[in-house]
Amino acid sequence: MTWFHCRKSAYIPHSNLCTSYLIPAISFVSICGYIGLLIGPACLGFIASTFSLKGVFLFLAALTMCSAFLLYTTRRDMEAIGPQKALPQS
Repeated sequence: MTWFHCRKSAYIPHSNLCTSYLIPAISFVSICGYIGLLIGPACLGFIASTFSLKGVFLFLAALTMCSAFLLYTTRRDMEAIGPQKALPQS
């Protein structure tokens, strides 16, 4: 029997409860990372040829600030929900 660690201290047997929430999230993050690796250098090259190398660095700084803001606001919302409410109770 296979066991998965879904929460901090609760081990549950292999079931759809754990995998139904984890597999789509892992797939989505993997696909986004792969697309970023393929499209990212081309986009940065286009910005560099259109504007300048300074424009690329400014774009990356703005993108980093946007990600930090989204991470901060999403984290606050997820803490309000709590990890115990993310999975349905048996």
